[in-house]
Amino acid sequence: MSFRRENKNRPRQQSSKVPVPVFRDVFQVKKRHHRDPRFDDLSGRYNAKMFEENYEFIKDIKEREKKELEKELEHVGENEKTKKKKTNVSPAKDGKSRKE
Repeated sequence: MSFRRENKNRPRQQSSKVPVPVFRDVFQVKKRHHRDPRFDDLSGRYNAKMFEENYEFIKDIKEREKKELEKELEHVGENEKTKKKKTNVSPAKDGKSRKE
C-alpha cells in the first residue's frame, strides 16, 4: 500500500482508512537536573575575600554612575527629568549605607 510521491521532498501519502497502531514506542527523556552553584559542593567553598577582589570593579562602576547622575542633576532645572533623576540617585546613596 505504498503511494508514490510527486517529489522526493514531499511527505508520503497514506490512506486514512489504515488504522493507527494503539501502542507506540515512546522513549523516555531523562529529566535535566538543575543545580544551583551557590549551594552545590562542586563549586567549591565560598571565600568572601576572593569574592570582594573579583567583583570590586562593580563598586567602581556604581560610584562612576552615581557621580554622573549627580552632575546631570546639577545642570537640569526643576522639571520632570529632575524628579526621575532624583529617584535614580537616592537608591545609590541607600545602597552604600546598606553594605556598611
